Amino acid sequence: MTLVDSGNARDNGLTLVSHFFESMDEMPHSWTLQHSKEVAKQTNGYDCGVHMCQNAADVAYDLPFSCSPNKVHAIRKAMTFEILTGALMPRE
Repeated sequence: MTLVDSGNARDNGLTLVSHFFESMDEMPHSWTLQHSKEVAKQTNGYDCGVHMCQNAADVAYDLPFSCSPNKVHAIRKAMTFEILTGALMPRE
């Protein structure tokens, strides 16, 4: 399992996920937990939703991570368009 975290608390996030699975006795023994080194870090405390949605879309479409601080405004506009029209834009 790979933790995709654009914030600054990478070790804390992985520790929380690990503790959750341990407390539930649900973690399959064949799984390992690791951080994604490819995800861009956000530069503020309010773009986390844009990063999360874009990173999820990139994983769902099997694309490389494409969110970065300089693309957040354009990604937010595209997300707004998709919500208002009810249609997804093509992914490349």
